[in-house]
Formats: sequence, C-alpha cells, structure tokens
Amino acid sequence: MPTYGGIQRVSKALSDYFSRIGYHVEHLSTFTIEESEVFYPIKKRNLKYIENQYFLPYKLVLGEKPSHENIKFFLNFLEDRKIDLVINNGGLTPLLSDLAYFSKLSGRKIGLISVIHSTIIDKFNNFGYIKEFKLRKRHLSFLLPILKNKVVVFLIKKLYAIKVRSHFLRLCNNSDRVVMLSQYLLPEMKSILGMIPNNVVTINNPYASNIDACEIPQKQHKLLWVGRVDEGKRLDFFIKIWERIFKQFPDWSVDILGDGPMLNICRQYVCDNKIERINFRGFVEPEDYYKEASIFCFTTVFEGFGLVILEAMSSYCVPISFNSFASVSDLIDDSVNGILINSFDVPQYAKKLEQLMCDDALRNELAFNAFKKAKNFSIDNIGSQWVKQINEILK
Repeated sequence: MPTYGGIQRVSKALSDYFSRIGYHVEHLSTFTIEESEVFYPIKKRNLKYIENQYFLPYKLVLGEKPSHENIKFFLNFLEDRKIDLVINNGGLTPLLSDLAYFSKLSGRKIGLISVIHSTIIDKFNNFGYIKEFKLRKRHLSFLLPILKNKVVVFLIKKLYAIKVRSHFLRLCNNSDRVVMLSQYLLPEMKSILGMIPNNVVTINNPYASNIDACEIPQKQHKLLWVGRVDEGKRLDFFIKIWERIFKQFPDWSVDILGDGPMLNICRQYVCDNKIERINFRGFVEPEDYYKEASIFCFTTVFEGFGLVILEAMSSYCVPISFNSFASVSDLIDDSVNGILINSFDVPQYAKKLEQLMCDDALRNELAFNAFKKAKNFSIDNIGSQWVKQINEILK
C-alpha cells in the first residue's frame, strides 16, 4: 500500500531495510484494488503504490472465512514467489489472520509472524472519551459518566477479553511469533489468555529516516498537532487547550495536520469562539512542519505506539502528551525528553504547555534529549530485532 498511515509507513520502512540487507520482499494487500481506492484514495492524493505490490482478487468479508478463490490465490502467490516467511500485519483481527494461517498448509515450511499493531484492551480504559462525540450528538450525554465509571470499564474489558480470547489463542498457536509494540502492552495478552505465550515478543516501531544525520533545524514559535481528525485523536481537546492560552502568546501559532470526520466540527468551534492563529493544513507531508515546530502536542485517547511522537522527537520537537496509552512510556520520559499529562486534564495540559512555551532553556534541553531518545528507534536498531526473530524462525 502507499505510505498513507502508521502501519503502512512502518511496513515500508521495514521492507526497505530487509531489502537493503539482502531479503527479497513482496507486498500482498488484503484489500482488492477497488477497495484500496476507497480506503486509500491513491489518485486523489497523488500517491503511488510501493514496489512489488499485489492485491487479493476478492473481498474479505467480515465474520466469514476466506473464500476458496482467495485461499488458492494466496497459496499460489507463496509458491510462485518461493516465500519463506509471511508477516501478517493484521494480527488484531480474524479477518486477516485467518487467511495468513493458510501459509502453514503450503508444501514448503513457511514461517509466520503476526503483528498486533495497536492496543487490544487498553483503549477501553478511555471508552467514554472515544464515544463522547456520538453520544452528545444523539443527546445521550447522560451515559458518559457510566462509560467512564471504573467498575463499568472493568466489566467492559472483562467481557471483551472473553469475546476475543479464542482469536488470540489461535493467533499464538498458529504463528511462530506474535509481535506486540511495547512491553507495556504485554499485560493485555496475559489478561486475555491468563499467561503470555513464549512466542509473544515485543518490538517497538521504527523511525524510517537516518536519525544520526539529522541537522538541528531552525525552530520557530510554533505548536504542531498531527493525526487523523476523528473521535479517538481528540483534536478538540487540543483546540480547547490553545483557547486557554493563545492570547498570552501573540508570537506563537499552531499548525494542524490531518483530515477526518471531526475536522469541520473543530473548524467551526475555532470560528465561533474566535480562536486565533490556528492553521488547518489538511493532509500534507509532515517533515517540514516537524522541523519548524518547537513543541508537538498529542491528545489521543488511545494508541498502539504513537509513531508521530517519535517522528517529532527525531526533529528536536518537544512532545507533550496525555498519559492516555500504555506505550507512551516507551517514548516519553516525563520532564526529561517531553512532558506527560494526566489523562484528559485540559487545565494541567494548558499550564504545562504555557510553562514550556515561556522557558527557552527548558525547551532546548528537552528537545536535545528527545532527539537522543529517538535514536533508540532507528531503523537499524529496530530492524536488527526483526532480523533476529526471522533468523530464529527460518533456521
């Protein structure tokens, strides 16, 4: 697929690394090419498919087993190209994993690594914040305190764990390795299966570019927000944070990168409340914005890893984030290379952001530490961890 989203960018970075060290890599999308144009509008956004990109002939149907035609196509694909190992990027769902399991029916021994690219259960800790927009729109706001109640959240997580147990048991039993993105996500697997199987490993996401070669950019008085503008990323939180402080900082401005279903609502709020110096840039490549911005603001409800935080840190951009997802601790050491805020505490976020904007020395210190931390996630460091697992499987 094009490098349109986080999973795609990580997959492209890893496949380029594998190719560079001598592996031959093919890409098989579990979308048909028609579906791809719907979900990833290649022509509209002037994007290109990556090399060696192929597509299933028929659509995978949610709740159904893979069709005979797709299974036959998949097995022929593996045989014709002499594939030795399959990386299943759809480890979260049976829809994609059920097809990947058929690699084990090949006439040759083929390894299988399944990747869980997001949180499994952690997102339910903030379930009420995910559903807040829809409930308010349907005049069901009275349900929010219920969905945010700790006992209710505990029960939701327990019920969901029961629901998905069979899938993750099959995933672990059919895969040579199951990769999770953070050590802090391992308790999720234990809560579902009652243990952590020996073939479950953790490998963080990489940053694709050469971090060592990064020059110190010329920073400006700019804040940056990057992400899909939907209920999970909560751009509205950031706008309300900026609304609290923007009058005190007339020489600072905000760039918002991204598109999505909540964008018009956020635009309207900015207009109605006369909030100044917010620039909605739409869907654009973020690299130049990372270089200009001094502070990267993250307000997501849940996340598997938070690749955009890493991208910002690699450009000496200080991250400030809600402590709303487990793997954020892999990236941000509070007050060392960034700032962590109690989940959805808008007043605290605004106060800490204000302090950071006022203190040039603190920003510089955190920016240099952020850059140093980002080096840990270079493609060479992360790629070598993948190669270790691949070699153990293939031997």
